[in-house]
Amino acid sequence: RVQSTHGLATTIAFQMGPSSRPTYALEGSVAVAGAAVKWLKNKMRLVNRVAEVEDEAAAVNTTGDVYFVPAFSGLYAPYWRKDARGCLCVQYNLWSNAVHH
Repeated sequence: RVQSTHGLATTIAFQMGPSSRPTYALEGSVAVAGAAVKWLKNKMRLVNRVAEVEDEAAAVNTTGDVYFVPAFSGLYAPYWRKDARGCLCVQYNLWSNAVHH
């Protein structure tokens, strides 16, 4: 088991079979994930239904270098930053499509 010295959560990364020892990882938390999806629907109007977020994510093979960081009320990891704010990082290329908005 891995212990964080910076408040990260310990999680199982993978386990190669039921009799193998698990390999652990550290992860940060995003406490506003549900609110972020509602924000995409109600404020940004990028989807009509909350369920569309999952549908659109499944419609592409890669992120296309598009990342959404929903840090609307701060960022938990690797250090608590109450002044951190969300961002939508987009690097369009020839393989980007409408689902990558």
